[in-house]
Amino acid sequence: MERQKPLFKAYLGRPWSDFSTVVVMESYLDDIIQLTGWLSWGNTTTDKLTYYEFRNHGPGAATSKRVNWKGYEIITRANKVQKFTVAKFIYGDDWLPRTGIPFTRGFISD
Repeated sequence: MERQKPLFKAYLGRPWSDFSTVVVMESYLDDIIQLTGWLSWGNTTTDKLTYYEFRNHGPGAATSKRVNWKGYEIITRANKVQKFTVAKFIYGDDWLPRTGIPFTRGFISD
């Protein structure tokens, strides 16, 4: 069966307030993602946010037409997003092993 094209498109995120932070990393992004990737929200200033994309793949991961916001960045060096990994961001090494749920503490592609 042939896959249907999505009827609606989605965004990776919308800043609801100044200083919002979103990191999309090592994810498969399907063609449902708008080419601009991100959408502003009312009067929120986009120069006071942190929106990162790192090592994503798939048809929605193309970044050539992404927004041109001061706070948006395509990250190419792992050390800049290391603090957002499971081990660092939610201290996953401290509690996730007890759950029995498999997880990757760092980057998937390392």
